[in-house]
Amino acid sequence: MWIDFTCEEPFAVKVYVGGINALAGEPRDADFGTLLRRSTAVDRGECIQDYLVAHKQYWIDGFAQRDGTVMQFVATPTGTGYSV
Repeated sequence: MWIDFTCEEPFAVKVYVGGINALAGEPRDADFGTLLRRSTAVDRGECIQDYLVAHKQYWIDGFAQRDGTVMQFVATPTGTGYSV
């Protein structure tokens, strides 16, 4: 499964799956661990990109985990309890 983006002008999109940001692997609602990871990244001069720019990126077909691995989107029936 993938999500296709088609647009005339660029715009930013944040994609959440099961309450997890698909690009950064962080929860939608920041907890202490999220804030600490972001603060550490800023101190190192690193960028945490938690959005994509539609127009430059045409689709997304998976989500990032905190350890950097990427998992493919898989459609499951509603109510099965399977989610990120």
